[in-house]
Amino acid sequence: MKKLIALLIALPLFAGGEAWLNLGYGSASQGYDKDGNAHDIGGSSSIMNIYLGGSYDFYKFPTLTLFGGGDLRLSQHKFSPDQGNSVSSGFALQNLVLFLGAKGPFFKGKLGFLMDLGPEMDTNKIPNTDEQNAIMINLTGTLPNPMFSLSAGIYYFLTLEGETKIFVPFPQPGFQTVKIDNGDYFAFFAKGGYKFAIGEAGLELIYRMRTAQKVEGNEIQDTDGNHFSLIPYVTINPPAMPFSFFIKGAVVDEYLPYGISLMGKNDFVTRLGFTLGGKIRF
Repeated sequence: MKKLIALLIALPLFAGGEAWLNLGYGSASQGYDKDGNAHDIGGSSSIMNIYLGGSYDFYKFPTLTLFGGGDLRLSQHKFSPDQGNSVSSGFALQNLVLFLGAKGPFFKGKLGFLMDLGPEMDTNKIPNTDEQNAIMINLTGTLPNPMFSLSAGIYYFLTLEGETKIFVPFPQPGFQTVKIDNGDYFAFFAKGGYKFAIGEAGLELIYRMRTAQKVEGNEIQDTDGNHFSLIPYVTINPPAMPFSFFIKGAVVDEYLPYGISLMGKNDFVTRLGFTLGGKIRF
């Protein structure tokens, strides 16, 4: 018994962690309608963001590691019409994601909470969030291979009903607070890459879906959406070094990445987007 207790105490001493910084930018000038047809949106919509985060492996078993961490996100959403002045959210806090998880040789799972930190509605600005908190679930399966990287998984964001103000002209003109749910998000992704001496290069496919919007519990017809895209990526991971870098052809919105559009519904047609990132292990 004493040996077991000593082992359980010693195991966490071998734990470690990592910290990261990601910079992203993307823009779109077209959108998919409810029938999946692309059309101009009368201007250009863009996203620019910074992600700061880290995780720590706080307990290790022989084949399982427990970890926890967080991700602080800042973002600017901007719309530049073909005619007239641009409108922007300003570069501001977007959300904070806190999570706990477990990982092994073939899988990784995370359960987290997304706390909306976007600024309050301003008639002179556009929002950089949907003003909702969410519960996050992420599951990833990996097939270890010395030459190729193969993985697939899911993301699910269960958004929590929030409140917003809308202008009501009758019977008395003014703003009224209503309960709103802009929809849950679900995504399936699959990724494959070729490993070379100092890194990896490959492609990721991601299919993201959004459920219909609800106002005061009533579903709004034709507000659900989906988006299917392709994400090329390159990772540089020098041997025996504690850091790595990557670039990928995608930008993350409030929840999930947009790659190069293949099809969609009630969402953006995305072509130009990239994210640069760096990670250090300790």
